[in-house]
Amino acid sequence: MSEREEKIEKHILPEPSLHKLLQRLVLALDRGHINGVIWAVSKKARKTPNLDHPISRANGKVYKLGHVLDGSMPDLLAPEFAPQRTILDHSHTRLYLTHGVLGFLLDELANGMRLEEAGCGLRLDKNSFMAGEIVERACRLVSGDDEAVARTVERLRRIATESTRRKGLAANLIEEAL
Repeated sequence: MSEREEKIEKHILPEPSLHKLLQRLVLALDRGHINGVIWAVSKKARKTPNLDHPISRANGKVYKLGHVLDGSMPDLLAPEFAPQRTILDHSHTRLYLTHGVLGFLLDELANGMRLEEAGCGLRLDKNSFMAGEIVERACRLVSGDDEAVARTVERLRRIATESTRRKGLAANLIEEAL
């Protein structure tokens, strides 16, 4: 492992926190706050965790982390890649948990703060978040009770959609100028 990889590896979510996060996302699923999870897990990341770690469902069924990664849990998908823009733009997306809210490294800390300050997200402290915070915050964000959050998210969605269109316009203008 290179020195750079070692530095980055130190900032990755510790496995106990990964287990806590995953179990609480499953709890949010089982309580009906959300109806599915897409969690992109790279090839390298699939080699690291204990695949036998149990994941308990409210109905008493117990899965293993390996079941998540091999697609055995139909409401929890773990592809190697998930296109963020496509997921964010999908009409069924109600909650988007990004590593930016946990602030692992580099610009993620600032991005998480910006999302919270903009009123369209809530951050978690990667070192001390409590398991219940995940379910509570997911419920708070998807309940629709907070109209200010809904308005801010819609405003940012429109800005993102417009900026995507402008990339094509910028490319066309550059091509025309050349």
